[in-house]
Amino acid sequence: MELVIELLKILIPPLLVFISGYYVMRKMLEQEREKMKLQIRKEKAKDFTPIQLQAFERLILFLERISPNNMILRTHKTGMSARYLHLELIKTIRTEYEHNLVQQLYISHPAWQMVTGAKEEMLKLVNVATAGLQKDATANDLSKIIVEKTSEVKNLPTTVAISYLKKEMRRMF
Repeated sequence: MELVIELLKILIPPLLVFISGYYVMRKMLEQEREKMKLQIRKEKAKDFTPIQLQAFERLILFLERISPNNMILRTHKTGMSARYLHLELIKTIRTEYEHNLVQQLYISHPAWQMVTGAKEEMLKLVNVATAGLQKDATANDLSKIIVEKTSEVKNLPTTVAISYLKKEMRRMF
């Protein structure tokens, strides 16, 4: 019995030191692992942030390009028919949108819905403006109707979407 007690006196202190050391080392390794994860996140964010900013820039540019006045100025040519201008405006909106589809990866779902909604509203505006025209109408006639319809709208969908993107960007950065 005395031998067992003497043996325990000898073994218990190193065992306690080992257990304490094990828990201290385990805690230190966990903290180090968390530091490494945080560092990796920071590195990813450093690479991801400029891409996100670029996505906001591109989408705001897209929305500006499909706003009625800007689009008409770029697309309208002297001597165009209303029908041809209509087709060109629709083509412009769709092409611009297709060039920016990938940007949805870098913004929130609600922001992307705002962009898509603005695109759809611009298509609808162009189609509605064209619907009431005579077959021999000129591009000037269509342009005039689009500008009139635009002035009737309190907040253009493109303007609303741009405001939403700006707010989201400020929130993120």
